[in-house]
Amino acid sequence: MEKSLLVIGDKNNFGISVPEPAETIDVAAFYLAGFRSVNSIRCLESRLNVMANLIGFNNCHEVPWGSLRLIHFRKLIQIMSELKNENGGQIYTSSSLNSYISAIRGISEAAWSLGLMTQEETARIRQIKKFRTKRITVGRELSLEETAALLDNSSGPKISEIRDHAILAILIGTGIRRAEISSISFEGYDRRQGSLKIIAKGDKQRKVYMPNEVRQALDQWIDVRGSQTEGPIFVRIRRFGVIDTKAPLTPEAVGLIVQKYTALAGITDKVTPHDLRRTFATRLIKQNVDLVAVRDLMGHASVVTTSNYDRRGEERIIENIQKVKLR
Repeated sequence: MEKSLLVIGDKNNFGISVPEPAETIDVAAFYLAGFRSVNSIRCLESRLNVMANLIGFNNCHEVPWGSLRLIHFRKLIQIMSELKNENGGQIYTSSSLNSYISAIRGISEAAWSLGLMTQEETARIRQIKKFRTKRITVGRELSLEETAALLDNSSGPKISEIRDHAILAILIGTGIRRAEISSISFEGYDRRQGSLKIIAKGDKQRKVYMPNEVRQALDQWIDVRGSQTEGPIFVRIRRFGVIDTKAPLTPEAVGLIVQKYTALAGITDKVTPHDLRRTFATRLIKQNVDLVAVRDLMGHASVVTTSNYDRRGEERIIENIQKVKLR
């Protein structure tokens, strides 16, 4: 029995087939079990499911990943790169395709670990080249007035406002990601030191230190929420102000909180949690904080990544273009 590599609707456009394995092993489950971050697992499983659907399976747990070879993955990435939306634009950008290539490398190594793929084939798959990307930077740095407005509009007496104020203060004052807000727990909070242990991107744990104003906002929320020895610090608030200590906030909920106070602050431009991260980095760079130090504060592996968060570039271009003389 065979499944076609790429089946869109009922039509097999490519004629490449993948043999069913002699025994079924859930390679995807094995691969995903190696990650601790819920957000990482959700993102990776979503990418694997996209590829599974394109090769004719319902989900990634049904795919015989150990039976796929370099030719299959190359063809899959080629087809994904050519898929268009109804407006004729690319469905998958180069950056997006690179994330799928990373997932392919990871799932292939998982298949090798289970003895379902040879080391030679795994090495060949790792040679799939990523796409070069050079795009106009998105997002922006917020002004001091804008971040002050976010904090002022969340400084109310309601339980939800106390929680949301602490979240906004942490985002602005530490530059952590919205998914990392969800990972903040009592076990990782050193109240004396004013530090948080978070699960960062790539499933890495790192320690984040907070300015005094941020610490005060967090402590105020903990006093309302109730301190515990373990469990998530930021949780859902049900109807009538009931705090559900068992339900951690999702990254999506953090995004909605930023949207809510952006509107209340009268900021007309869209603001995302990542814009607050960009703002954190750019402010430090503007104050001439060493780029290596900013890298460490941001939790980046490379200063090259950190430099992408520097939002001074366009300001310099606008300033310098005015120096051009026409006569």
